[in-house]
Amino acid sequence: MNKGHKDELNYWPSFADIFASLFFIFLILFSVYYTSMRKIADAAQEDIDDLKTMMKALDIEKLDDDGKLVIPGDLLFDSGKSHIRVGRAEDFATKVAVQLSKYFKTMERQKKYTIIVEGHTDTVDSEEYNNNLSLNRALSLISHIEQHLDPAVQGKIEFIPAGYGETMLLIPTADNKNEQRNRRVVIRIMPKFNMTIESMTRE
Repeated sequence: MNKGHKDELNYWPSFADIFASLFFIFLILFSVYYTSMRKIADAAQEDIDDLKTMMKALDIEKLDDDGKLVIPGDLLFDSGKSHIRVGRAEDFATKVAVQLSKYFKTMERQKKYTIIVEGHTDTVDSEEYNNNLSLNRALSLISHIEQHLDPAVQGKIEFIPAGYGETMLLIPTADNKNEQRNRRVVIRIMPKFNMTIESMTRE
């Protein structure tokens, strides 16, 4: 057998070994990736299941699947007022705090999510008045919730207030129209965007 033929025979086993090694590396990487994605999917499903449990406990309206809890404004506030009513309204707001405490019991969720509390009004009164009223209602609910959170999670949940006034009506109406469904407080559980916020503040 000549030297050229020997070199050719020595080359192919080496190539096969390299190919086999690359194939096994690919399998390992794929397994790690699949396991990671599975854990993320399982965690997301657990978040959804716990959110559904929270809503069932509160017996409040859910409009869609984006982690949004809709509380009728009249359930918490008197007309034109931003302080939570004494009695059943305060009891309900406390119940919200209890359920959020359960939802945010894990450090992972505390790091992962933030809570946006939105106030919305009908078209009665001026736009400026409604903007202020909606924001004050959001702040009032946040204050009550923070005071009644489980001590284990107090100070660990980030709340962001927002007042939209009459700009996001559920039921489009004419000015000065009293529409109860437009008066609401919305609690959104949203992913945090710390890196995005930090990069924006540096610019």
